[in-house]
Amino acid sequence: MKSRFRPTLLALAIGMGAVASATFSSGAVDAGDCLSTVENPHFSRGAGGVIVKARYGCANVGRLNGVLQLFLCSTRPPRDEQYIATQCTVKGYDNFDFDPVNNNVYTRYAPRLSRPGAHGTGWWVGCTIYNAGPNRHTLIGDTVYIAA
Repeated sequence: MKSRFRPTLLALAIGMGAVASATFSSGAVDAGDCLSTVENPHFSRGAGGVIVKARYGCANVGRLNGVLQLFLCSTRPPRDEQYIATQCTVKGYDNFDFDPVNNNVYTRYAPRLSRPGAHGTGWWVGCTIYNAGPNRHTLIGDTVYIAA
């Protein structure tokens, strides 16, 4: 059974102006006032399962808010937000909303630190949707096949 975005996460994505057809290449994206990366999903011994990390470095943005999500897909997904949201399963997420200090780098994890790592076999991908001041961004990381 495929699960979709949790309703609160979908509402957050819609509220943030996420565009279903927007896709970006992996790695750093210059977000005007922020630079972000989504690392490859990987098995973490400490979390006891699969996690994904994202890093955000900002200057003069005021607030930084959004969500980092970890998805598991049965087949290798295209780098397409609509496909991932409807054909893959959300295995972990972390909502965030804070005032970043200029030039600091913030690391977020999905599942969030208070939760164990995710399990399953298939294609894993991390995605972040966030607002950095007035700018809205989506970043989809690389897909990785993991049996966990």
